[in-house]
Parts: sequence; structure tokens; C-alpha cells
Amino acid sequence: MATYAAAVAYTSPARYYKLDSNGNDSGSDGTALTFGASTAAPTLNASGGSDGSGSASFDGINDYAYAPSVAWGTNAITVSVWFFSSAFSSTQVWFESSANYNSTTGRSFLIYSDATNLQAGMFSGTGSGSVYDSVTFPLPATGAFAHCVFIFDASASTTNRILFYKNAAAQTQSGASWQSGTGSFQTNDMYVMARGAGTLPQAAQIDDVAVWKRRLSTTEISNLYNSVVPGGASYPPASRKAICGLSFR
Repeated sequence: MATYAAAVAYTSPARYYKLDSNGNDSGSDGTALTFGASTAAPTLNASGGSDGSGSASFDGINDYAYAPSVAWGTNAITVSVWFFSSAFSSTQVWFESSANYNSTTGRSFLIYSDATNLQAGMFSGTGSGSVYDSVTFPLPATGAFAHCVFIFDASASTTNRILFYKNAAAQTQSGASWQSGTGSFQTNDMYVMARGAGTLPQAAQIDDVAVWKRRLSTTEISNLYNSVVPGGASYPPASRKAICGLSFR
């Protein structure tokens, strides 16, 4: 039977952090995830997670991690994660390209939650002005792992510029503000479960973070969720090992 890791590898990600008790990168870039120092580092679990093989728990106080210098160089990118949280409150950052995308020169992105919604934004800092795309999605349910996939595509028009798939299903957009700015995403550190060095932290247990320097198709997203390698066997989510709770300090 195919594993989730095999399904991800088949799509040739730029970065793939399995988070199986370490921050190693199995993607083509080969750049390890960097964790916050001392008490700002997430807890690495040797077991549990979405598939029982390990995960990382972020305390929602000051924990963070970042993927150093992701050289996107493309106008479309995809970010995926298995995500588990017990609660949502205020503004909590999931992923951000640069320590603060509002002050970045060039294209970048931001994904964050508040108490009621999941928000995603795409930014183009031009030096003389700024252009934002922004859209709201429903939050995933608390208390269970969800497979979350985000697509940012500056070459697309209106509703296709920012997409969110939860468990392989496209999620309804609301409150959208669409722009027409184009251009490639810049080389930036990608912060995980916080903005910059631990501000606006998200309390969560995450697993299998992957990024692609292109837009995944709906078929590829479905294959990831169902752990399907085309031409091979599948490993249905129903047979994944039992979900473990959050492990916060």
C-alpha cells in the first residue's frame, strides 16, 4: 500500500518536512526546517501525528519554526499541512512568506486564523505601492486532523487566485478582494505557526508540511489526501492511525 509520504514524493515538492521527530527536508531543496531557540521551539513528537509516525506541537505562546530562504521564483505556489487544533482565538498565523509580508518587496503570502474564520492573503510590494488579494474561508473543525492545501496563483483571475482545500474538498470563499497584480513570489523564509520570531502564534499540532513552486491540480490534491500514487495502491485516510492530542508544554 502507498503511504502519504510516497504520494507527496510522487509530486516532487520543493520542501517536504515529514516532522517525524526532526525537521529534515525530503524535498528537492534539501533545506532543513529551523526551530525557534530554547522555549520557542515546538515539541517534536516521536509518534502520533496524522499517521502515527511523529509530528510537531506548537504551544501558541511563543513557539515557531521557519523554512529558510525558499527560492520560489514562480507566480504560483502550493502549501500543504496536516493540521490539528483544539481551539481558535484572535489572530494566529499559520504560514507567512517573510517575517512580515506587509513590509516585503515583491510577492509573498500570509495564512492566519481568528476566532471564526481562516484568512489568506497574497501581497505584491512594488516599492511605490502595494496590492493585496485577500479571501476568507471556513475554519477546519477543532479536535481532529485536517488535510489543508493552499494555492496562491498570481497568474490566475479572480476566484482562482487563492484557493483552500480541506480533506481534498474545495472550500467556499467569502469576503474576497481580488487584484490583477502579477509576478513571481520572492525568495523568503517561510514562517510556520507564527509571524516572525514567535509573534501571533498558533497553538496546533502539525504534520507533513510540504511546499511546491507550482499549482497542484485537484487530482494531485485528491491523490495526496487519499495517499494514492498513480499506477500504485492507495492507503485510505480511514485506515490512518489514531489521532493523538496536542502535546503542549
